[in-house]
Amino acid sequence: GGGGGGSLLFALVFDRVCFLCAATADLFLICYGLQTLAFSIDLAREAVRESLASLPPGASCPLASAAQLEHMCEAGMELLWPHCEDPFQGIVDQTKAMFESLADLRTLAHLLKRREAGEAGAVETGALAQALEIFQPLLGKALLVKHNRKARYRVLTALVPRVGVQALLDQEQGLVRSVLIAMSDQGVGTCAAALLEAMLGARATVEGDAWWIEPMLDV
Repeated sequence: GGGGGGSLLFALVFDRVCFLCAATADLFLICYGLQTLAFSIDLAREAVRESLASLPPGASCPLASAAQLEHMCEAGMELLWPHCEDPFQGIVDQTKAMFESLADLRTLAHLLKRREAGEAGAVETGALAQALEIFQPLLGKALLVKHNRKARYRVLTALVPRVGVQALLDQEQGLVRSVLIAMSDQGVGTCAAALLEAMLGARATVEGDAWWIEPMLDV
């Protein structure tokens, strides 16, 4: 609470915890830090969402700006990338939880940005087209990660239910084949299998089954 003062205090605490997590090799500190950040992001998201719901059309949010939320998303993602490779299961779990929180926050930041631009009636939707607009930078970044890195598969897996399978296939036509090959790599096999499972679970969003059957026959 506390309007601008509360927003400033939260931003300072958020940045400080991000800094501490990035500067330490203490796995337990990192784990608890990520847990704290995920919880804090969830609280901030709900507070901003409730504030927007109670405001008249065209009114700005007194708790945070779109720029502040976008900063949190960027800072949080920069912190998460290296920890996607961590072998410590506690950190892996917290990385996933924090990513989910950041993804929801990015969606809210997009909504807030539209409201600030004068779209008084802007509301959250589940439309894949809008989701792709929001997550395109992150999707593109994930696909640039090397095939032997867990971060590639973990981020793509989390994006599947948000942007749909077709968005991934449009960006990289050979994705399924590369995932199948990666499943034989002991270092990333489990993560690659999780991505394929997520894609097959959402395959109703893609017309036909050739996109996954043909690569399986080729590999």
